[in-house]
Amino acid sequence: MLNQRHTLAVLLSGFVLAACGSAAAQTIQSTPAVPAGLTAYGFPKVMATVKFKPGVAATVTSGQLSVQIPADAFTEPVTFELLQGTPSYWQSNVPKGQTVVSDFAFRVLNSSGALVVNFNKPVLFVLTDPEVGATTVYENATATKPPQVVPNPVPSEIQGHVLKHSVSAAAVGWVVANPAA
Repeated sequence: MLNQRHTLAVLLSGFVLAACGSAAAQTIQSTPAVPAGLTAYGFPKVMATVKFKPGVAATVTSGQLSVQIPADAFTEPVTFELLQGTPSYWQSNVPKGQTVVSDFAFRVLNSSGALVVNFNKPVLFVLTDPEVGATTVYENATATKPPQVVPNPVPSEIQGHVLKHSVSAAAVGWVVANPAA
């Protein structure tokens, strides 16, 4: 009888250890990593980063691209990243005849590393480029493979060689292109 109890205790201990080990393994596997978001879909390069603090306006800039972030865009501190891809990649995905001027996306992460998709107030994207003109188009690029590039329904403000566009969410990336001549 003692041997049967001992055997049962060993078996139960084994099950408990296995269950605990399995739970620990699941916990380790489910620890959230920084999500790739749009970096996995055509925008692999982090070009600039700003640590945003609520109540303080900020600007993130990379070359000819800049994003003006109003003080009330987010209610919590976030890391705001300006991403870019390779124009040749996007050239093969824009509608036929268009020429890519620029491409970009945002990755916004809260303090726990989760993606923040929607903004409380829109940020202002600004592209200053000699290729920008009155006919330049601002298009959405989906986070899919292959990506879909479609016109953005909100017109951009274009003055000379400067394109400005308000953005209130980071669910897609964007391509700025010129139509066929």
